[in-house]
Amino acid sequence: MKPNEENVRAESAPTPEIADEAPELHEENSDDDIIVVQGRNKPMAPIMPTGMWVLIIGAFASLSLWGLGTFASILAPAFLAFTLVLTIRPIHRWMVRKGVPKWISAVSSILVLVIFLSGLIGLTVIAFLPLPEVIASYQDSFTQIVNNISRFFEESQFLVEQGYDASSVDNLLNQLDLNTIMSAARALIDQISSMGALLAIIAMSIFFIVIDTMSMESRSSLVEKANPELHEALSGFEGRVRQYWLVSSIFGAIVAVFDWIALQAMGIPLALAWALVSFITNYIPNIGFILGLVPPALFGLLEGGWQLMAWVIVAYSLINFIIQSLLQPKFTADAVGLSATVTFLSLMVWGIVIGPLGALLAVPLTLFFKAVLVDSSKSTRWLDAFMTSEHEVKRKQGAGRYDVTYESPDAWGGLQTVVTRAARGLRRPTARESKLVTMGKKLRRRGKHRE
Repeated sequence: MKPNEENVRAESAPTPEIADEAPELHEENSDDDIIVVQGRNKPMAPIMPTGMWVLIIGAFASLSLWGLGTFASILAPAFLAFTLVLTIRPIHRWMVRKGVPKWISAVSSILVLVIFLSGLIGLTVIAFLPLPEVIASYQDSFTQIVNNISRFFEESQFLVEQGYDASSVDNLLNQLDLNTIMSAARALIDQISSMGALLAIIAMSIFFIVIDTMSMESRSSLVEKANPELHEALSGFEGRVRQYWLVSSIFGAIVAVFDWIALQAMGIPLALAWALVSFITNYIPNIGFILGLVPPALFGLLEGGWQLMAWVIVAYSLINFIIQSLLQPKFTADAVGLSATVTFLSLMVWGIVIGPLGALLAVPLTLFFKAVLVDSSKSTRWLDAFMTSEHEVKRKQGAGRYDVTYESPDAWGGLQTVVTRAARGLRRPTARESKLVTMGKKLRRRGKHRE
């Protein structure tokens, strides 16, 4: 070894008791451990507090979210196409196993996805076309309901007792014009029917992703050999996102059919349109049920008063509870593995960063970044304690996925040390470095024991 290579920076120096037994020094390694090299004693690098690491990671996360939001119009449709390709990938594999040429299987996969998306958007537009005329037919009912609400607040004096001005409520109710609502409905229909650009980006992304993933054996093997944990995490993401889309689609379709039957039986107008809304909002976690319930409940109020609106709410609640709360868990386990709090926060974050499409992609996006940033290394899997459900953590503990000794961030050293470790992590340690790592661990344990 050359003289200038011997004087490397040491992360820590051995205690005086250990110096006689091993006159080596400790240096950082790619595995976040220490290796032992010859050199001279140098003072320990300053240690950065855990709170400071939280601030640094939060700053990088904010910067990353800002970048994603800047290119959301391209990245969001492309990611949707990517997850949809993963969802139907078993069809491609099955056709190839049956002897079908790969290019025919790829074209079939593309056609399945494009036809499904085009059919869903087209059916939604057709179902909502009569919406402005239907709203206009309820002019008298709408005016009567607004007057009843205004009269209720005036007679009850509830707002006055709470310190509010009753005239402000009257002004607000007077601004509720049915013509304005019809104009908003027409704008919504025009916006849905003009989703050609979004559909084009999704279709082109599906085409290139399917073509590029017709055969993945060699590339998958390469990733598995280079980083087995990352390969395992990405494979787990593929399975979870496929299960999420399939489970949500199948049970969402069942719920939509029963909602349509119930609305038809109660005489609610545009029953097919509201059933499609129920199907689409089923992909939005936590608040999707409420978003799908509000429109038909309001039309129930216009059609038959408070009683019919109450029956719509009861019917939707019973259907959703029986199918999604009682039947669905019997056929599928926890398809997502995320806690309810993380799911709700992901909905808020991705909805703000990406927009309406972010609400649909909240769970898949969270699963992807969790696979890359958390599941890809045993040293970060302890973050599951804040992200997954108790049942999922218990299952993984039984499988031994958390069998690793974690190191406190206080022992990572300064920012420069961490950056150096990250750069060295791009290569695998040599046999000599691995041996020195083991020696360093022993020295560190002995030093702590003597202290």
